[in-house]
Amino acid sequence: MKIGIGRAHGKIILIGEHAVVYGTRAIAIPFFETKVETKVSENEEPYIKSRVYTGALKDAPMEIESITSLIKELTTNLKLP
Repeated sequence: MKIGIGRAHGKIILIGEHAVVYGTRAIAIPFFETKVETKVSENEEPYIKSRVYTGALKDAPMEIESITSLIKELTTNLKLP
């Protein structure tokens, strides 16, 4: 089974929060205390495992709606099964 893993830390934007959207400069610093790790593997149905919720994507609580919406959009736009 193939597994994809991604890791990242946060950042603090001091000046120019939306600057990069408009192609201008901003000042940001890394914030290593916030971390996220994602593992993606094949499964029969979309499934989430986190500290907040573990279970089927379709049964996920409203508290993680932003994450479930992102997963649905990526699945559709990337034409994933």
